[in-house]
Amino acid sequence: MTPTPQMQGPFAVVEVPEGDVLNVRAEPGAQARIIAALPPTATDLYLTGASQQVEGARWVEIQRASDAKLRGWVKAFYLTPYIPSDVFCASSDLQAVVNALEQAIRNRDGRQLAQWVSPAHGMTVWLWRSGNPIRFDAEHARWMFDSTYIHNWGMHPASGLETRGSFQDTVLPALEDALLSSHEVRCNERTVPGLLDTYVVPVQMQNYNLYKILKPGSPGVELDWRVWLVMVEVLEGKPYLTGLIHFQWEP
Repeated sequence: MTPTPQMQGPFAVVEVPEGDVLNVRAEPGAQARIIAALPPTATDLYLTGASQQVEGARWVEIQRASDAKLRGWVKAFYLTPYIPSDVFCASSDLQAVVNALEQAIRNRDGRQLAQWVSPAHGMTVWLWRSGNPIRFDAEHARWMFDSTYIHNWGMHPASGLETRGSFQDTVLPALEDALLSSHEVRCNERTVPGLLDTYVVPVQMQNYNLYKILKPGSPGVELDWRVWLVMVEVLEGKPYLTGLIHFQWEP
C-alpha cells in the first residue's frame, strides 16, 4: 500500500505485552467487533485522520501498509510515531533527552525530570531486568526524588529476594552511579556486557528507540559495570523519556 497524502505515519505498536495482540475493531470502542489483530512489533501503520473519544480514551482509525484491505480502529495509547534506528541515531538533537536525564539526576530535580517524561506513555522503570515495571506519569515524576512511597520492584536477580523501597532509596543510587561517573552513551545498542550477547527489551518497549548508558567496569575489578537503557519516544519532534531498564553484573 502507498499511503494517501492525508494519512499520517508510519506508526508502531507499543505497550502491548508479550503474548498479547492489539485488536483492530470495526468501530471505535472496546466493545466493537474485532476485525483483526496486530502483533506487538508492528511498525507499518498509518492514521487515516479519523479519531473519536470513547469512554475517556482516544481511538484512531488506522490502515496497515502491508495489508491494504485492513482498515479499522485501535486505541491511540498503543501507538507511537515510528522512527527507523538509522534515522534516530543520525539526529544529535535527540540525545538531548540523555543530557536532561543526567542534569535532573545530578540536581535531584523532579520538576526538570517531569518536563522530559512522555506525555503519551509516561516513564516505565525496571530496577531489575526481570523485575516489576513501575510506570510514572509526569505529575508523579515531579516527586520521585522526594517521595517515600514504597514500590515492589520485583526479585533481585542474584539474591532472589524481593526488592521493596522508594525510588530515591532503590533506583536513584544506581542511576547516580552510572550517570554521574565516567560513562559511554551508545545509540540503539542493546548488548549487555557479560550477561547477554544481545538483550531483547520487553516486547512492549521494542518499538521505542533507546540510548545505552554504560559505566565500564573498573580496571582490575571489571564486574562493577552498570548499564541503563534509556527508552525514548519522539512526539512532534521532541524526545521524551518513556522507559529506564537497569542491568548490573549477576553471579
